[in-house]
Amino acid sequence: MNTAQSLDPLSPVLGSLAATPLLGSRQYDRAVEQLHKVQELDPHSPLPRMFLQQAYEGKGDFASAGNEWQQVALGFGEKPEIVKARAEKLRRGFTKGGERGYWQAQLEFLKADSKQSPADSYSLALLYARVGDQNRTFQGLEKAFQEHSQNLTLWLLTEPAFDSIRTDPRFQDLLRRMGRTQ
Repeated sequence: MNTAQSLDPLSPVLGSLAATPLLGSRQYDRAVEQLHKVQELDPHSPLPRMFLQQAYEGKGDFASAGNEWQQVALGFGEKPEIVKARAEKLRRGFTKGGERGYWQAQLEFLKADSKQSPADSYSLALLYARVGDQNRTFQGLEKAFQEHSQNLTLWLLTEPAFDSIRTDPRFQDLLRRMGRTQ
């Protein structure tokens, strides 16, 4: 990654991807710092904002995460009126239900979007884990495994949302079938 960045230091894609090890190792403050630098180089790119959203979520700063979510959605071409309504629902979810309310709103968005096109099984599992539904989490992880999900392969071992299920025999079995260890 360092070689690629040295060849194209202004690339928002490379700069954003360079922050993923920081996210994976839960160094959220450093990730935010890195991603703000990338954002300064290309303020209109939604990719650094997408990773910033994740960093803010990791820090527990759901107000900032929600703001980034809104900019990401607009940056990827979502209709402004839909984004505005969803951003308000996200804020209400957090205000009324705290962290769980924020994740519940995100889960509802993903389910609504899945009526148009199939939802990513890994993303569903991730959100079910964040709202505390272990059975649906494992259903989603199993489906992601069957689909050979790249996200499952890349993030399962480091994703904080799965911390609460790491000792569950079903999680250990999934790791074994993937040929991974903790």
